[in-house]
Amino acid sequence: MSPAFEVKPLYEQVTDEFVRRIVSREWNAGSVIPNEADLARDLGVSLGTVRKAFGALCDMQMVMRVPGKGTTVVNQSENNSNHRFINTRDGEGRPVLGTLAVCDPRIVQATAEMSALFGCPIGSQVLRFTRTRAYRDRIFTTEIVHLPLSPKDDLTMAERAKALWYDYDITVEKAERISVTPADADDARELDVAPGTSLFRSTRLIYGYRGRVLEHRTGSIHLGDDLSFVIGPSDNRLSFAQRGAAPGF
Repeated sequence: MSPAFEVKPLYEQVTDEFVRRIVSREWNAGSVIPNEADLARDLGVSLGTVRKAFGALCDMQMVMRVPGKGTTVVNQSENNSNHRFINTRDGEGRPVLGTLAVCDPRIVQATAEMSALFGCPIGSQVLRFTRTRAYRDRIFTTEIVHLPLSPKDDLTMAERAKALWYDYDITVEKAERISVTPADADDARELDVAPGTSLFRSTRLIYGYRGRVLEHRTGSIHLGDDLSFVIGPSDNRLSFAQRGAAPGF
């Protein structure tokens, strides 16, 4: 009896090919993608299949259709793209990324938990650093971040910590767990609050295309009087239970 193989629908195979071209920079951020009819002819598929693949890419915010210009590759480093993962809002409801500062970047060895999360061997290199986010000169978030390192990554630790995951892969979704917890001594010092002040505690995973984890972070958040926190369908997020992801290290 022949083994059964899972065969993807044709439009998903075409979608995979287009994602490969974006990730490899064959199609650069901001560039106009070749004509749909030409792509269909080159790939030997119908025009409808190509259009369905582009529809999937639009849903993932990888490409954008611009009237009169064509389909362009979304620049993942631009604020509008990055803001789709931001929960914090100012008084007018606008996303607040905050002014980022990176501290203490260092290499650690992947534990069993990290290995399972990042899909890397135990003992392989993982970059760990702390990061703060400030709004109007007030630090409102402190984070501990872990990133899996590629053997081909030739950046210094500081450069890699300052670069975001969108420079290395296509970000598709996040999974996040939020709780409320009292500020400990470290939180009080970093966020300039009294010990015991109620804070949001966030554990977040950022996923790339095909479900690869690009970043793990844990953070303490103090919103103060000028920020709010939004949780809802527009977050484009999945729960840890849905993804089966480990909540932390």
